[in-house]
Amino acid sequence: MSGHYEKFETIQTLSAEGPFSRTAIYNALNSGALSGFKMGRRTLIGRAEWTRFLAESVTALVPYGPATKARVAANHRAAA
Repeated sequence: MSGHYEKFETIQTLSAEGPFSRTAIYNALNSGALSGFKMGRRTLIGRAEWTRFLAESVTALVPYGPATKARVAANHRAAA
């Protein structure tokens, strides 16, 4: 018998991979943006669900590098 088994990860494992902290992952679970389930004391999230969540969340992540810092500083100077 051949079956497909999905891989599940703990919140600690996923937060260590980044880009989200444990708190952000718990907030996503509580808001319904991410689904998981409890097994004993651990909350598990399917790898496919995590990949979907990351793909949808990538548009919400804004890089904040030197160019962005310069642009923000220029906007603050212009507003003053």
